[in-house]
Amino acid sequence: KKGPNCYYNAIVEGKLNTRKIKFRNFFEMNECQIGDYLSQSGGMISKYKLDSLLYTIGDYRSVLENNHELPQSLKSLRGKIIKINKTTKKSEILSIGHRNPQGLFYDDINDVIISSEHGAFGGCEVNLNFSPLSKIKNFGWPISSYGEHYGSTLKFNEKVKINSPLYKSHSDHGFVEPVIYFNPAIAPSQIINISDFIGQ
Repeated sequence: KKGPNCYYNAIVEGKLNTRKIKFRNFFEMNECQIGDYLSQSGGMISKYKLDSLLYTIGDYRSVLENNHELPQSLKSLRGKIIKINKTTKKSEILSIGHRNPQGLFYDDINDVIISSEHGAFGGCEVNLNFSPLSKIKNFGWPISSYGEHYGSTLKFNEKVKINSPLYKSHSDHGFVEPVIYFNPAIAPSQIINISDFIGQ
């Protein structure tokens, strides 16, 4: 929380110490989610290449508040996966059209970002971004999704279906298809490399 009615994603850093850790800002968004804190904020960090790290930022329920265009806009960090240079702290958008990416893993052998995200009412996804630096990939939210809008969202905002139709095909509308999706939703979280987790 940055101030009254201003919520945003940020990363702080500090040297590990068992008595006291002094944190300092590493990265923060230059835009606010206005109003009470809402979910769909992303926030996963992963190692990356070129002295950088990866970071997910959710759409902060942009559809609900009539900001449906933000996950598709390169002028906003909402609904994005970005890379941040660890030295300069400068960020760069690698993919757009995300709802709430909560799982993130970079496979450096195959140069692919694997991410998982919470869908709407159903439609949770696992996405692959091959050669992430070659071009910005678009995963479709909130234009395409295999989920549906929640009834409470439709009740709150009658124009949701016009601005965010949730087409069932991604590729027919120029977006990257998920490698797998789940209906009903399973709320996927972090992605790990099993060989790293359990050893060889």
